[in-house]
Amino acid sequence: MGNRANGGTDLAREFKAFETAGAESDRDRERSLVDGKTIQRPYQIMPRRVWDLYANRVVPFWCYDERSKLYPVSHSWTNNMKSQLTSVNHKKWPLPLPAGIELESVRTELLNLGAEYSWLDVLCLRQERKSESSSEKEARLKEWSIDVPTIGNVYADAADRVIRYMNGLGVAFRFDGWNDKRHWLKRAWTLQEINARNESVIAGLPKGMSDPIIMEMRNRFSTSAVGHDPNTTFQIIEEMSTRFSTYEVDRVAGISMLLRSPTLPIYNQYENAEHGWDRCVSHMQSSVRADLLFYFPKPGDGTLKWRPSWKQLMDNSTRPVRTTPNRSGASVEVEVVKGTPG
Repeated sequence: MGNRANGGTDLAREFKAFETAGAESDRDRERSLVDGKTIQRPYQIMPRRVWDLYANRVVPFWCYDERSKLYPVSHSWTNNMKSQLTSVNHKKWPLPLPAGIELESVRTELLNLGAEYSWLDVLCLRQERKSESSSEKEARLKEWSIDVPTIGNVYADAADRVIRYMNGLGVAFRFDGWNDKRHWLKRAWTLQEINARNESVIAGLPKGMSDPIIMEMRNRFSTSAVGHDPNTTFQIIEEMSTRFSTYEVDRVAGISMLLRSPTLPIYNQYENAEHGWDRCVSHMQSSVRADLLFYFPKPGDGTLKWRPSWKQLMDNSTRPVRTTPNRSGASVEVEVVKGTPG
């Protein structure tokens, strides 16, 4: 009887600790928002929710034990996504999946890879739907304002591994469609989902096939030097110009995170890209703004002349000039040849 009483006390203490952790997490997230427009300390913000693979339930992120293995999923959305309600996310919003794919098969693959927890956008981030009530839309937009610009943190800082589905969530790897605008390599958001420090793997890869993609992407887009090396800044911008997104402002938000701006603007899916770019520039490190001033040879054609407009940045009308050392060690100017969306 005494043991049961002690067990009850311990359980009550655990519940109290969970409640305290949850309240602190909510307060930290609210305090990160300044003047309703600016996210401060953005790289300390983790997602609100995580998928507990053993329990097969979406739980608050503070329930995740850092000693457990967290494998967030990076995937491209397909053209044939079908939505269904699921108890895994407590039926709070419909779960969009590619036609013919079951969530349980994705869970099984993640468990087989050694994951205990995962972050998956369709499960852990409120999803937009046509039948949204006004209260549901308000809740989603409020969450998205902070959560969407900081999604990259779970991949860059919390992940033990990143699991990538190149052709759609749960879809086996294919050797075709690399230039399709729905391919993983062509999506704007996946650019910030590259884990430069820890292991990443392609899910559904044929047995015995090596993964040649991730090492190249790591070498090209490691964020360790961003904000200090103009070549890295331009490389990120050039790569983003070849990618696609549901909303044009998504590409702007992705660049803000990748440039490691000390503060970030909140996300608004309805925002005009040029206005979003204006806000993005205002949050940049001064060294990155200097890059835009000194390495772009033409005046801007937007609201300001000292730096390129978003349109100029994305459509080849202005090409940045950067320096590279020649054989004697002196610096020479070279023109960056930007890619075009394909």
